[in-house]
Parts: sequence; C-alpha cells; structure tokens
Amino acid sequence: MKKRSMAARVLVLLALVTWPLANAADTAATLLPVKAMRAAAVAPAPVANAAFAPGAGSTPAPAFTGVLSIPQSPLATLPALIKPMQDGRDARLFPGVTLEFFTLGDILVPVQRGEMVRETGPAAAPSYWRVIPQFGRIWHEKADGPWSRAAFAIMLVNDTENHAHQGLATFLYREGQVSQL
Repeated sequence: MKKRSMAARVLVLLALVTWPLANAADTAATLLPVKAMRAAAVAPAPVANAAFAPGAGSTPAPAFTGVLSIPQSPLATLPALIKPMQDGRDARLFPGVTLEFFTLGDILVPVQRGEMVRETGPAAAPSYWRVIPQFGRIWHEKADGPWSRAAFAIMLVNDTENHAHQGLATFLYREGQVSQL
C-alpha cells in the first residue's frame, strides 16, 4: 500500500514539474497568438493552462454555434509507445471527429456531452481513442483583433479499457471562420 501512494506522489510531482508555468502577465493571446492559431504548425511542447482561459482585460465574445471537424492527427508521446497497435487500432492517432457546440452566455456547450464520440471519417488506420468533449468558455482579447477565443476540456478515452486522459483544446472564431484547434 505504501508503494502505491508513493508512486502516485511521484507521478503528480513529475506532471507538475514538467508542465509549463505561465508568467502572471501571460494571456491566451500572448501564449497562443492569432498567427500561431491560424497556422498548421504543431506546438513543440505543451502550452501553459493560461492559454485556455480568459485573462485580465478579456471581454465578452459573440455567441458561437458551429461544428468543428477535427481530422485524424498524430499524437506525440514521451516515451514512445512500445505497443501502439491494440486490436487493430493505433494509440498514436487522435481520432478524426466532428463536434458540435453552442454557447449560453460565455459558456461553450458541447452538443455531444457525456458520451464518447467515435471517429467520424474514414482513415487508413483507426484510432485507439474516442473523445468526450466537455464544457468550456468563450471570450475576446484585444490583441486578437476580430477573432474571439473558445476553449474546452476534452477527454481521450478507450472503449475497451477503463482509463481516460484529460486535456484542453482551444480555437479562434469569427463569423464564418474557425482557426486550427
């Protein structure tokens, strides 16, 4: 029993030590500027949590109602997975999914809340993962010009094993357009 709780403390400590810390002045607009959000480039490391929440000086954003079509994408893992293929599905792939959202005030609400969303498009290799989108927020930052921000929690889950990985996602939007996720 003692070994278990010690291992848990070590895992938490490692997560805290390796997660990037934001400066008090950092906002979503400085951590993930519009130019970076509109590019197809992948960030070289995890982004500080401050990039996923309204900062000081943020203002209300216009309502959002829309569908996000997220293509299947490679996932980076450290260390590399020893056995990435499980039952013919690849654990190194984020599933291609379609998620619908609407807002109530500044709350971003997923239409498919509380349920696992399976891959929605054909893929060369199916992903091992499903996703569960969760509630989020919308806001506007002056530095973003005409764009507004949205962020939400998203959970990667597997439908055959009892485990989940929690994450955060963000995107920019303006009338008729959405940035990269």
